[in-house]
Parts: sequence; structure tokens; C-alpha cells
Amino acid sequence: MAPHEACPHDFAALRAALDRPLREARAIWLDAMERAYVRHLLARHGGNVARAAVAATVDRTHLYRLIRKHERSTATEPESHGR
Repeated sequence: MAPHEACPHDFAALRAALDRPLREARAIWLDAMERAYVRHLLARHGGNVARAAVAATVDRTHLYRLIRKHERSTATEPESHGR
């Protein structure tokens, strides 16, 4: 699957979110977008977190937090994080 493609289970969750109250639906959609963005960003930068953080214009520690938050679905972290 290309890094920019969403997983089928993401689509199912997004469709299910449409039946939720707006606040819950927004949180589900934001989570899915964040997860896809982190996955794509890491793939685009060969797993190098430092370069990915620069490209995303966020602090590296913030990107690490996002990776940890979504690590079950973002298993792209290599051994070396570009430190």
C-alpha cells in the first residue's frame, strides 16, 4: 500500500464516525488524518524522524509523541531515528 493511501479499516471508522455527534466524529477524523500524515511523512523521509520533523515544521519531540500515539498503526519506525 502506498504511504498516502488510507487503510480499509480507516475508511470504515470514518464512515461510522458520520453517525456520531460532531465532536466525536471530528476527533475520529482528526485521529485518522494524523495517523495517515505521520505514516506518510516517515515513509517520505525514509523513517528519519529529524528530517520528517523539519519537513512538517514541528519539533522532533512532538513528532515522537505523535509516533507513540499512533504506533500501533504507524509501524514505520526504523532502528535509527536519524539522531
